[in-house]
Amino acid sequence: MESKNISDIFCYSWAGLNLRFISPPEILTGPVNKMFILNRIPETDRGIDIKMTLEKGNAFISAMPEWVQHIYLKMDPGEDPYIEYNKEYGFVVILKGAELSAFAVSLAPYTDLLVVTEVPEETGKSPLLFNTVLIPALRELLLIQGKALLHAGCVVSPAGDAILIIADSGGGKTSTTISLTREGFHFISDDLVTLSVSERGIIVEGIAKQVNLTQKTIEFFPELDFIKLKKERSGDYKTPVDPIQIFQKDGMAGQGIVKALLIPRITKKGPSLNRLELHESLPVLMKGHTFAHEAKKNDKSMEILWGLIEKCSIYRLNTGNDPVKLGEWLASQAAKGRFAFSFTATKKKHNQKPGHPSSNSASAKMDSMDTVQWFHHMLDFSLGSSETEESMPAVNMDTPAVFHRIWELVTYHRLEPFAAKWMAESRAGQSIPLWVDAEKIMSDAKNRYVKLCKETVYVHCLLTEQQHDFLFLRGPGFASNYYPHPWQRHSRDIDIVCHTQSIPEIESLLTANGYKPIPFGTRDYWMGKGELPFQKNGITVEIHWDAYPMLPGNQASLFRFKNCLDSAVKISLQGTEINCLNVNHLFLSSCLHAIWEHHFDRMLRMVDIRQILEKDSEKIDWEWIQKHARPGKHEAVLAHFLFCVQKTVQGKVPEQGLKLIEPFFFKKYLSRLVLPWSCILKDSRPSRFRRRLYTRTIQLC
Repeated sequence: MESKNISDIFCYSWAGLNLRFISPPEILTGPVNKMFILNRIPETDRGIDIKMTLEKGNAFISAMPEWVQHIYLKMDPGEDPYIEYNKEYGFVVILKGAELSAFAVSLAPYTDLLVVTEVPEETGKSPLLFNTVLIPALRELLLIQGKALLHAGCVVSPAGDAILIIADSGGGKTSTTISLTREGFHFISDDLVTLSVSERGIIVEGIAKQVNLTQKTIEFFPELDFIKLKKERSGDYKTPVDPIQIFQKDGMAGQGIVKALLIPRITKKGPSLNRLELHESLPVLMKGHTFAHEAKKNDKSMEILWGLIEKCSIYRLNTGNDPVKLGEWLASQAAKGRFAFSFTATKKKHNQKPGHPSSNSASAKMDSMDTVQWFHHMLDFSLGSSETEESMPAVNMDTPAVFHRIWELVTYHRLEPFAAKWMAESRAGQSIPLWVDAEKIMSDAKNRYVKLCKETVYVHCLLTEQQHDFLFLRGPGFASNYYPHPWQRHSRDIDIVCHTQSIPEIESLLTANGYKPIPFGTRDYWMGKGELPFQKNGITVEIHWDAYPMLPGNQASLFRFKNCLDSAVKISLQGTEINCLNVNHLFLSSCLHAIWEHHFDRMLRMVDIRQILEKDSEKIDWEWIQKHARPGKHEAVLAHFLFCVQKTVQGKVPEQGLKLIEPFFFKKYLSRLVLPWSCILKDSRPSRFRRRLYTRTIQLC
């Protein structure tokens, strides 16, 4: 690299990275120095050279490497930055705004970073978007060195045991951090830390930056009185203060070994702690690490974060409305070993007695395993013979609260007809009060099934008369073939699969016979989703040209229409034989449909797989399944989905089949951490976070 004048180079030591800002535009020197004000070091020859430029219009696009342009032009505008790696070049962070954009790109061996910010053509003050791509880019550079950046506060005991405090901005990190330092803990950070793996455990290190204090936080703690005048003179929402002014050098620490993670929630009542399970804490932890959306999660991130989860205790902290009391109470809990270490507080600023934990009244909760057993019990009965002898279920459903909680899950998972049959016909079901009308539920399901059957036969005859080639996906034909009582299988529409060349003719045929496009979305919108829906008399008929769902990324479909048509099976529906998918395509497409389009959301989709295995397990060619799953890199999700089918609905997945497609240990282990099978039952609706996390990370491609 060519030499620069010392005055042209601004150097900072940030989280172990030496950052060399080379001749930044004058308008950016102030904001950059403000970001790294506590990290300034003398000019050094070694480090990551960062070049920052401002560009207008077409010059902004021209500043991008060709591979970055390709990504940028395909992106939709949004408010969040996006990270993507290119195996041949490096990584890029892009923020494509509605009006202005920015990007940061670093090429292997990652010793240089280019940050380009778009500015408007017209002169005047422009938004400085460089920081929205700079911090995510620094996060990636840290990961290359084995460190995970986390938006979190942290304090450490004199013994070196650290407590992480993770929350969104305004979520209580700073006040909780200060409250603990008043009880003898040492300050590491209130906003940004890094995590790394060592033989001793997960090491947390603070990143030097100013503490931003609101007037409310200042008023909480008497020792912050000296900041009030500064605050009054400043019109800013927050006052930045050097942490040394607050905690003094002897009250600060550089690092510690993480033993606990607190997720504060600002509440009126408290303080109190509740132990969190993995699926409850993981979204918060990942959100604190995710400074940008990513094409694929970084393996190093996952390794560090899983290690953190395994080696520390995680709690939901209800803060209460008195931060002083909060610190006292948390210190008393630490002294009792609540956080997996013993701590004796050395009080520095006050002599108040420690507070006491709040005694929250325990509300009645159903045992999760009892709920699982009830679902097993109910499905075994409803999918078997009504004369089967069966024992009473573990869940006592005599009380309205318990019953309606169970029924909420039943309704969400679309299992009402199964549960209604159990209530109406089983010995155990008949013993509970009539909270719902089981007979009406069954009657409505039967009527709906008959109506769908008639419409399916009608559509079959309509298309056959015009000599169209087509198949039916699941629906009434599937229910008739695989369910002992077909009306129990909740079907909402009729799906047909045809050749792409036949789509316009079939559209015209349906329209001519009274079907109308549904009054939502344009034709292009639905084509993009892989279907064209029509309605008549309250029934939806969907045209598809692929039996498999729209797969993530650019993965090629597994579907070949002619091959599937030639191997189709005939199923009799009300005396009419209709073409349906053969068992291998039916099994694999149903699994991938449940995974990629519905993200494990409803048990009914797992019951479908259970029934295919119940009837046609011997016909499934597991080597064929493996052969077709591997090119699309579906093995990890497919194996985990079948594992969930085993656990949630007792699907009889052959062990030899599962072993054939199951990925290596880490993927298997990771999948069960990301989405424990019990969460499918306990959480009626999977979070947006879990859907995104599962689709992006589970394969670790």
